[in-house]
Amino acid sequence: MTISNDAFLDFVISFDFFQDEESALDKVNEFLQAQSKKKTSFFAISFSREHSIFEDGLKYYRKIYLPKLRNQTHNFDELAKACFVKKTTQPESPDFFQQKVGQLYVTCFRYFEKTNQQHWIIFLDQEKTQMDFLKKLFQFMKKIADIKSYVQDLETNKNLAYVDDVTSLFNQRKLYKDLNHLVERHRENEDSFSVLFIDIDYFKKVNDGHGHLIGSKLLAELADVIRSSSRDSDHIYRYGGDEFVMILPKCDKEIASKVAERLLSKVKAHNFQVINQKEMSHLHLSVSIGIASYPEDATGVEDVLRIADETMYEAKKTGRGKVYFYSKS
Repeated sequence: MTISNDAFLDFVISFDFFQDEESALDKVNEFLQAQSKKKTSFFAISFSREHSIFEDGLKYYRKIYLPKLRNQTHNFDELAKACFVKKTTQPESPDFFQQKVGQLYVTCFRYFEKTNQQHWIIFLDQEKTQMDFLKKLFQFMKKIADIKSYVQDLETNKNLAYVDDVTSLFNQRKLYKDLNHLVERHRENEDSFSVLFIDIDYFKKVNDGHGHLIGSKLLAELADVIRSSSRDSDHIYRYGGDEFVMILPKCDKEIASKVAERLLSKVKAHNFQVINQKEMSHLHLSVSIGIASYPEDATGVEDVLRIADETMYEAKKTGRGKVYFYSKS
């Protein structure tokens, strides 16, 4: 098969680099089919050195590509044994090699490797294709993998920027982002929401008595209790120190009070573990919770948080371990 540089350049220019791997390979297949008079297949196989190359490759082939290549007569078992098992299991296996298996020309290219997992592109053709084109094509596919890996790393870093290290809850930065989004959404469809401001009672005494390491573990354990008390639609954040915030979308003050009372009961009933010098004991905590609703109580993001915070302090003033909600009267 002979492919002109102009045809390949047109294909690269029109390519969507952000589609998933299977779709990307399908697009490459379509291009090759259009350029070739005979059936040509082009696919990727992923495997780990810890598993059988043959089995992983065969499963991928049967699941993804066999239905599309019914008219092909090649034996993949033979292909795998002749190419993968012999070549890629060597201590220093080549990144690029070509071999004839039966009536097929087989070209293999390692285009991605991360955490002991390798991704190979395999080009099967019933006619010999010029090597310089194949190298260009495989390098192009490697660029796709590099871009996807880069985007995934960016997404991971972006998500980490919104996560609290101690509790794995969202942090204050994410809280303000989400509150701004909910306020904007209210302007569009008038959806209301409520905010719970949660503070652990007497937590300074816990830190002073047991140390900050134990304190951090208790914060993480409390985060789990809060998660177990929330609904799927609720969002939970560590605001800072021993303070947490919950956002309850499409939730009025009555429902928010029920959620807060349920959380209050769960925290009081929970036995928090404290391990000091290899000895384990249990500790009981309580929380004070303030509630504010938008737009019933507040006019903006800062306002709803301030009011929820103030009502939480009212709960502390009236005895702690209580739920208190804002009332304009």
